[in-house]
Amino acid sequence: MVPMKPQPRRRDPDLAGSLSLDQLARRWQVSRKQIRHLLGQQELRFVQIRGALRVPLDEVERYEKKGTFPS
Repeated sequence: MVPMKPQPRRRDPDLAGSLSLDQLARRWQVSRKQIRHLLGQQELRFVQIRGALRVPLDEVERYEKKGTFPS
């Protein structure tokens, strides 16, 4: 019997154009808690997709242009 190869992960089109909190924390080299703080202070706009918080890429770029990163 031939072993089954795992199916490649398909990108979810609903999540395209946004970052998870973990992805954004890695991008900015800060903690996930700091990202959640920005969301709570309404400094970053977010969407909720299937229960997961996501930050749109255009919002990430807008915040990066401000030049004020969390510390």
